[in-house]
Amino acid sequence: MGRLVLPQGLAVQPVRSRSSYRRGVGFAWRRLESNGFQEGERHPDSVSISSASWSHGERIQSVVRPLEVEDSLVQDRLQMWSSAEEDCIGARLNPYRNLIYLAENPKFFSEFHKRSRQVFPKSFLDDDFTSAEFHGLVNLVHIHRIMNGSIFAMKQMGLTDHQDEDVVFEKGQDLLQRCQQETSDLPPLMPRHFQFLPPGENSGSQGAKKHQFRVFQWNLLAQALALYRDKFVLKEPERVLNWDQRRWRILEEILTRDPDIICCEEVDHFKFLEKSLGCKGYRGSFLPKPDSPCIYVDINNGPDGAAIFFRASKFELVMEERRVIEVWKVQSNQVLLVQILRHRESGREICVAATHLKARDGALLSAIRKEEGVDLMKFLKTLANGRPVIICGDFNAVPTEPVISAILQDKTMALDSAYRHLCSEGKEPPFTTWKIREDGESCKTLDYIFYSKQNLEVRRILNIPTEETIGNCRLPSLRYPSDHLSLCCDFEFSASSNPKSSSSNGAMLLSSSQQHRPDL
Repeated sequence: MGRLVLPQGLAVQPVRSRSSYRRGVGFAWRRLESNGFQEGERHPDSVSISSASWSHGERIQSVVRPLEVEDSLVQDRLQMWSSAEEDCIGARLNPYRNLIYLAENPKFFSEFHKRSRQVFPKSFLDDDFTSAEFHGLVNLVHIHRIMNGSIFAMKQMGLTDHQDEDVVFEKGQDLLQRCQQETSDLPPLMPRHFQFLPPGENSGSQGAKKHQFRVFQWNLLAQALALYRDKFVLKEPERVLNWDQRRWRILEEILTRDPDIICCEEVDHFKFLEKSLGCKGYRGSFLPKPDSPCIYVDINNGPDGAAIFFRASKFELVMEERRVIEVWKVQSNQVLLVQILRHRESGREICVAATHLKARDGALLSAIRKEEGVDLMKFLKTLANGRPVIICGDFNAVPTEPVISAILQDKTMALDSAYRHLCSEGKEPPFTTWKIREDGESCKTLDYIFYSKQNLEVRRILNIPTEETIGNCRLPSLRYPSDHLSLCCDFEFSASSNPKSSSSNGAMLLSSSQQHRPDL
């Protein structure tokens, strides 16, 4: 287990003051008055943080106790915690709750603000929490991302989607042409093309009618995060991140691919998409994150979340479900939007899901993502009911992470990754996001389209551009509006796919009072 190495002059100490007591023991940071205390040295009053007191699945909210039992609770909790050399803020499931406590402790953050300009040692949280290389101002950025993008859902602030009220759409207009006009002073949209795949073993007879549909997946890059949180290193940030033009480039990318089903993440301008895509015959739904980091930005357009749109002439909505994903029985800040769609021509039904898992690197966050994936798959199994399943999303996980293995190795769902077919070796593409931030360059595969391989076949896939096509400035850029590449593929119902799956009653079911659907 990793050891907590403290910056000089700081220690973790049990707080006996009622005003400081918040959760659990009520740790707080304080400046040491004793002379001669050296960096990394254990102060006599400091204590260790270990997982011994946390049972699997225990909710941290349940640790809150009445103030009158504070003293006894502190002593009991300290006895339960091991004071050995196992200072753990690690990736062993239970220790993660201790990290969350620290991240939510106001005293901790107050002291952190005071000391944020000091250089913290890289070993501050040791190698168990490598996503937070605690040094300098980067530390403050990371810790706020843990807090603001909390894995514990919080009450949503009452902000509205209002920044696109100036845009008016007329039915029948050439929307793609308008996008190109609105971005006429920018370089052309980054070129991409579709690649055809040969028929698979589950294809129907050659003379049989083929029913195909196109699925589009994209992390749009929330505007509030792009401007104030993501710290991109860009050649022309004012132009690249200018929403008045970026929104049209986003729409241009979507319309150019001409999808039947659209799944998007980091959507913080849903009304713009609702109005524009509505003119093209799409219907859509939006599910905001319970505690979106966007709402902590001074100039924001409301929370970001996941959205699904479908072409109403090709599909009809049978049922919709919404879920805040759980991690160890605790609601997280990640969401799952699910729609059961009926293909009008064939009568076949499909289960489509859009999600966005927890971000950041490190074993701790990887373990959290795996638990999110477990909950996601468990929930989808209750809805699939024999229907083909398509899961789109930014999973914030490279192909070797446990969450990806858990999804692909689930025998009940029998899923495959669509973009694995793009490479002759059957591997995922080399990247789906390529960006340069103040803390370095990142080139990874994080986005996926998973599908039921027994019921669906992939026939065409949108290619991944080369490094030369993307350019030295990486993403986002004047030619591409997001730091993530869109994924798009054509599916075909296989011969083994049932014409119609048994649904409860064919009625539209909405599980959330926050449902948002356009009136088209």
